Parts: sequence; structure tokens; C-alpha cells
Amino acid sequence: MRFRILPAAAAATSALLLISGCAVADGSSPIAKKDVPEPTVEVTADAPGKKLALKVTDGSFEDVRLVDNDAEGALVDLGELKGDSAESTDKATDDSTEESESPAESPTPSAESADASGEPSESAGAEDDSDAQKTEWESSYLLAGNSTYTWTASAIDANGEEHTLTGTVDTDKLKRADINARTVISDNQKVGVGAPIIVNFGSIVPEKFRATVESRLGLTFKDSDGKDRDVEGSWAWLPDVDGLSRIHYRPREYWPEHTDVDLRMNLKDVPMGDNQKGAKDVELKFTVDRNQVVEGNTKTHRMVVKRGGKTKWDFPASFGRSGARTETHNGTHIVMSKHDYYVMRSQQWDYETPTRHAVRIHNNGEFIHGAPWSVGSQGSANVSHGCVNLAPGSAQKYFNSALYGDPVEIKGSSVSLSPSSGDVADWTYKWDDWTALAAIPADQREAAEEAMKEDASADSQSADATDSPDEEASAPSESAGEESTD
Repeated sequence: MRFRILPAAAAATSALLLISGCAVADGSSPIAKKDVPEPTVEVTADAPGKKLALKVTDGSFEDVRLVDNDAEGALVDLGELKGDSAESTDKATDDSTEESESPAESPTPSAESADASGEPSESAGAEDDSDAQKTEWESSYLLAGNSTYTWTASAIDANGEEHTLTGTVDTDKLKRADINARTVISDNQKVGVGAPIIVNFGSIVPEKFRATVESRLGLTFKDSDGKDRDVEGSWAWLPDVDGLSRIHYRPREYWPEHTDVDLRMNLKDVPMGDNQKGAKDVELKFTVDRNQVVEGNTKTHRMVVKRGGKTKWDFPASFGRSGARTETHNGTHIVMSKHDYYVMRSQQWDYETPTRHAVRIHNNGEFIHGAPWSVGSQGSANVSHGCVNLAPGSAQKYFNSALYGDPVEIKGSSVSLSPSSGDVADWTYKWDDWTALAAIPADQREAAEEAMKEDASADSQSADATDSPDEEASAPSESAGEESTD
């Protein structure tokens, strides 16, 4: 116990304080905080191709974030907090029993441990919530090889105080066969507002590796002025084709026109199977151009081309004739490819017909193309085997305007597109069905993206604080330029 001599004028006040201090002994004020060790974190698993595992001692985890330092745009890994709540409860019970049996060992309460109102501080009961204590953490995604990760943990000690701990993990080389990932869209390509981002892999990616792969695909969107643009969208793993896996991305609604898209596929040395890994990182930049949408109506026999919501052309057309195998399908198609010259062939209908200005709109054989032989029926009857027939001049105009990904919306038919109609049927899915095909649950991705925004904001504020001059040091004195009145 420490003592100090008080001046006479403070004697009365001192006496009151001593009385107040003695009053704490009745249990109405909190017990003073103990001197407790600070939490420490141990890395318990860090093998490439496996999940990272951390364990905290002398505390419990509140939050852990893991980032790959070299994987720009990849999702932050919030992982999963774990802990044996029963063990924590038993320990808390044992500790409280020991304290009650040995009251002399408990620190003597003092007036300084209470706040101004005399009520217990918020941290006084921190140890009672033992069920919430989490002492272990495991990442959600598998570690890439030959990478440097940084983990940042928020941990609570026995007094309820928060501590921030951080560390790095360097992973070893991952010895597996390389597989490539390729995109359908080319670098710097201009596309339509319905264009999906299609990534095809050189092998099958088993389901247990898909969340890891998906977490490494970073997307950013900017408007034509270079400002960030929010786009609601989702990845979806579609059925494998010819023994190869694929993942597509599409927005919930059509892309906003004039959007610059930057895709970073951080896939080098990322586990994609028990015996395979990503061969290299890939960056793709492309631009969503003007908003052009085709509206075709099989009942009115018209094909209307709209640019920015306004009609640009209104062409008479002929669609597929009546019959389940010949009608043009309802639904949202997209421009997939263009051919100045193209030969239409059908074994079923036994024909081979050269065409001009052919625009493929689905992999089921449907095109928009010039058809001089059906001009007499265009605008009044449907006579094709499923394609949209236009007069040669109309077909050329549309051909020259079309971009990969332009939507072509057909209605009026008795048959409709479905996810099984072809390998690019992204707009046939309802939104909830589409998002369900992602390997990362929507709420998990949302939480990670929110954490990334928080971290980016904190980094920006820190940078601003570092760059701003010391106002007190640089500001002139208020009286520096004033005349003395003395």
C-alpha cells in the first residue's frame, strides 16, 4: 500500500474518500482488474493445399482475417471460429470456486475500480460469457503454394480488453500438375450488356476445391469517368462440358452500359484438385459498350432493335414455323458470334443453305441472318426452321451493329429456352437459382466484401493522416501579424 502526505486543506476531502473506499468492501462495486497475460496466437497448420489453422492462448478470438498479399482482388478469408464451450465453462467454474474458497487471495477492492456512478464497469463480467469464447480459427479456403499470407486477429483477454495481433505465413511450393483457365472474352474487347464472363478450365475442378478457386477471382467495375461502379452479380458453376469445368459470371440485370470491367484470376499455384493446381495468374480487361437489345415477336413478325431504350430499327421478320422442333424459342438469347458467310446445315431437315450476315444467338442452332428467299413472308408469316429471317439489307445493318453479349429477347412462341437448351443459357436462370450455383454462399461473400471495404477505408484514412501536414506546426500564430496596442 502506498501513502502520501496531504496538505491540511485536503484533509476533509481525504476523509470522505477513505470512507468511500471502505464502502466498496460490501460488494456493491466491481473487483479490480487482475494483471493477466496478453493473448498470443500460434499457427497450427499452414501446408499448401490445406486450410490455415490458428490457436489463441490466454484469450479468445473475436475476429480473424486472412489475405494473400499478392492476390489482388481475391476475397478476404474470414474463416470459422471454433472453441470448446464446455471446457471454457468448466474452467470458469473452477476458477470461481478457487476464488471463493480463498478470499484472502482476491485483490482488495478500491474506489478507483468503480466509475463515477459507482456501477460496475462493462468489462467486469467479461469472463462470465464463457460460451462465446472461441480459441481456434480455421480458414474457409485452401492455401495456395509459394505465397505469403497475412493474418490479423482481434482477441479478448481475461479482463475483456481487446488486442490486435498479426502475423505472416509463407507457404511451400505446391507440387501438382498445372491446368489452365481461359476466358471467352478477349482482352480489351467491347461487349454487349448481356455478356456473361465465361472461364473454362482445362480439367474438371472437384467441388471441394471450387470455393477456393472462386474466392481468387477478383472483379472491379468502373464507369467511363474511371469512378467505381456497383454491380450486383454472381458467379455460377455450370455443368461440366466434355470433361471440363466452367464458371460463369453475370449481373442480376443487364450490365450498365459503358462499364469497364477488370477481372483478376489469381490462380497460380492454387489447388484445383488433389493432383492439380492453377498454372498462372490471368488478368482480363474489357468494356461493356452501348445498351443494344433486340426484341423479337413471333406473333407480330417484327424484330425491333433498341439502342439505349429507343427504337433504332424495326424490321419485318420471319421466325420458326409452328412446331416444337422448328419454332424460335422464347427467352433471352445473346449474340455469341458473327459470320459474314455461313452455311446452314441440318441432317434432320436435309438442307444445306449458304447465308450472309449470320449472327449466332444460341447453341441450339438459332441465328439471325439474311434470307432473300423468305422476303415475301417476312412481316406476315413464320416459315423458317427456327432462325430469324431478315431481308439482306436489314440483316447487314444488324450484323454490323451487333456485339458479343447483345441480348436478343424473343416472345410469342410456344417453346422456351431452358438451362438445358445450350451451354450458354445464363439468362434462362431465375436469380435465386443462379446464385445457388456459386460455391461461396451469398452471405459469406457479402460479409467478406464488407470486411474488404472496411479495411480499404481504414487504409485510406491512415494514408490521409500520414500525408496531411501537422496543422499545429504549420499554422501561423493568430497574433503574428497583429500590431501591438501597448
